[in-house]
Amino acid sequence: MKKSGFTLVELLAVIVILGVIASIGVASYTYYINQANDTYYVDAEETARAAAESFLTYCSSTLYGEDFCRSVVVPSAGNSISVSISTLMDKEFMKVVDSVKTGNRCSGEVVITNNGITGGNYDLSYKVCLRCDDFQSEACQ
Repeated sequence: MKKSGFTLVELLAVIVILGVIASIGVASYTYYINQANDTYYVDAEETARAAAESFLTYCSSTLYGEDFCRSVVVPSAGNSISVSISTLMDKEFMKVVDSVKTGNRCSGEVVITNNGITGGNYDLSYKVCLRCDDFQSEACQ
């Protein structure tokens, strides 16, 4: 009499192979999710820098007299001003940035430093400090 089917050893071998494939898949998935989260925060830092530049340009214009612009002027050479990321989000110069893991709103500031005048233009540098529940920029330290 001929019996067809799998032996216990064959079934165990298949289970072990599936386990190895699953562990590789989970590790790869975790890696790609972490990479995506890091990219999200780097993009948010770049957005905050560009938003601070737009904000400073907007507030430095004599056409706008909003109250939130009263203390925002290009700093004199060698000096800095700080613009909070919350202000940039509230005044819609950038979209709201939330923590990936908790969903809480991120905070921080952009420090704008005037390095002098080069070729008749201000030489400004921007240092972004973004703080979230699961991330903090290197500039915050």
